[in-house]
Amino acid sequence: MRCVLTEGRRVLDIARNVHDRVSAAVVAHLATHGVAEPVTVAVTVTGIAVRNDAA
Repeated sequence: MRCVLTEGRRVLDIARNVHDRVSAAVVAHLATHGVAEPVTVAVTVTGIAVRNDAA
């Protein structure tokens, strides 16, 4: 998954949000199939690019 961040949003906050939402979705999906296994979700930030718009 790729995320594009806007100003005012911390990378750590976005990573935590993505982690929580993916974890909840996977657990819900597995539950529909009768699977109750623990799930580990890892979110890795691979880089932060600064965009300089020329006005």
